Amino acid sequence: MTTPSFSVYDYATMGVYLLLVVGIGIFFSRKKEGSTEDYLLGGRKIPWWAVGISYYVSLLSTLSLVAVPGEAFNHGVSMIIAILIIPLASILSFFIFVRFYFRAKTFTPYSYLESRFDIKVRTLAAFLFWIMRIMYLAVVLYSCAKIFEGASGWSAGLTIVLVGSVGIVYTIIGGIKAVIWTDVTQFAILVGGLIIVLITCVQNVPENIFGIIKYSFEHERGFEYFKDPRFYTLSPF
Repeated sequence: MTTPSFSVYDYATMGVYLLLVVGIGIFFSRKKEGSTEDYLLGGRKIPWWAVGISYYVSLLSTLSLVAVPGEAFNHGVSMIIAILIIPLASILSFFIFVRFYFRAKTFTPYSYLESRFDIKVRTLAAFLFWIMRIMYLAVVLYSCAKIFEGASGWSAGLTIVLVGSVGIVYTIIGGIKAVIWTDVTQFAILVGGLIIVLITCVQNVPENIFGIIKYSFEHERGFEYFKDPRFYTLSPF
């Protein structure tokens, strides 16, 4: 069996990308005014469309690109029901929470919790969120590492250290501005790449998109999961 490895062009592309995101962090570290508001909120001068893209990309990870398609392969397109909930949840979260925090002119939800209740509530909420994010990032970094391991032969530990370090560096030195504009860059790369991949895949399948749909339903990759009685139970599994 052939050992997976990257070509020179793969390494060059990855190197340019890593230098780009770190460069964005350095650029905004030189321009920041030094205030807490500028570091955490970008001086409230960031374009709305960039913030919106960043909000979306912040919820997009290796899990979205690897785990979700894997679940779709296992259970068919029944998972699409979860996608129908996302727009409603996003709109409600903005109207109920984001708009409130914007009007309250607070740096973080935790600082508001302290002013509304006390330091104990703030500490507990921050600790619980920190635990949740640590668990989430662990899964994201590990799934990313497994992809690199299969594609290039890298060890999982090397990928985790590299990706984690780059993310920490540009976030710390550039603040929220670096995070947002890096997210915008990632969005352009991801969407462009996905469009190219989808077009290439569809063109190489007989009957194009109709052939894909026909094949999926013929091989129980459609809405088969809705026929399973377990789908309608209250089991958390």
